[in-house]
Order: sequence, then C-alpha cells, then structure tokens
Amino acid sequence: MKRTETDHHLAKLSFETKEVTGRSAVISTRGDLLFTEKDHLPRQMDIEMRMQQPASAEMIEQIKSQGVDERKLVQLVNGQQCLVRMQRMTVLYNSIDNTKQKAMQMPLWQTILDFDAVSQNYSGKGVYAEYAITKTY
Repeated sequence: MKRTETDHHLAKLSFETKEVTGRSAVISTRGDLLFTEKDHLPRQMDIEMRMQQPASAEMIEQIKSQGVDERKLVQLVNGQQCLVRMQRMTVLYNSIDNTKQKAMQMPLWQTILDFDAVSQNYSGKGVYAEYAITKTY
C-alpha cells in the first residue's frame, strides 16, 4: 500500500496484489482511492483486475467454436500463449452530502441495534434481527 499526494487538497491510496498459481497463472489487482486531505472523504475509486493463464490449443479452439474473437483473449506472454482477461471499475463520489442537516437525518444506532452490556454483544432489531453484527474495534 502506498500513499501519495496529488495536489495540496487531494491524496491517493494505492494498493496492488499479485498471486501466482502454478507455473504461469497470474491474478493481479490494482486499486486507487482518491480522497480529500481535509475531511478524508473519497472522491474516486479505481479497481483493475487482471487474470492470466496458459492457453492450450484445445482451449483456443473451444473459444473460437463459441464465436468469440480469440485475438482479444489470447496474448503471447514470455513466449507462451495465455488467456488474458481484464476488468476495470471506476466509482465517482461526486454527491457526498456532509452538511449538519444531512447528518441529523441519520438514525441513532440504538434504533436498529440492541446492546447487551453483560455479554458486550450487539444484535439487530426489527428487520435487522437476522443480521450478524461484528465489532471491529
């Protein structure tokens, strides 16, 4: 994980993971979260996932038989034909309302949760009764 400042108002957290399975199958994920320095509210999140695995001639023929253009899926990686798939997602947080009026509309936690002081556990009320409550602090 890496943190960088993009300008005097914005900062970015970046992370990257890579998992190698077998000899050459690779799954990698890259993510960036752009946020404001002052209030730490997110502005944009980008996630990119890439999967690569060796492709046999039989696999390529199966892809062709299904009417898929294999040129978009098969790439030459280190001299070996591989199936390569990539998915990208961007989420923009343009309309976060952090005014006092909006905060006053949030329900109190006691209206949806019960707290048992003896066991130190929470449980949901009403429509939330079946929810599993996990303390993270």
